[in-house]
Amino acid sequence: MIAARMGEDVRVPMPGGGTLPAALAIPDGPGPHPGVLVIHEVFGLNDDMRIVTDRLAGAGYAAIAPDLLSAGNRVTCVARLLAEVARSGRGRAVAQLGAAHRWLGAHERVAARRLAVIGFCPPPAPIRRGCRRTSTRWVSLATSGCIRRQVMPS
Repeated sequence: MIAARMGEDVRVPMPGGGTLPAALAIPDGPGPHPGVLVIHEVFGLNDDMRIVTDRLAGAGYAAIAPDLLSAGNRVTCVARLLAEVARSGRGRAVAQLGAAHRWLGAHERVAARRLAVIGFCPPPAPIRRGCRRTSTRWVSLATSGCIRRQVMPS
């Protein structure tokens, strides 16, 4: 049996205009709730990632999963994301993650100083760089291969 979806689809405003599609799930109750930025795997924002946000909300966390591959052909988006990260550690994905992080932290039912990041197969470099610019306290990455250095600074 599949449980009913707790969350909703939202659009996160991007600096410079435009919006970013995302899945948002907020626990019942007034909050403020701790928040989690969910970074999807290579398949983009799909039902599996929406289930993750719903499960996090069921555990008491407000969760947002932005669709980092929403700007066109998914293969092209993945290739561009990897090239930008390899070249500079910056780019569209880092800006999108930052916008979603700020949007979640500004939500009236979210505790802005209690935000974390969980990622499913993301490259660690943009996560590390992006988190240095925020109040994020905890990062958990599920990736294939090896991470040869610390993701978050001590």
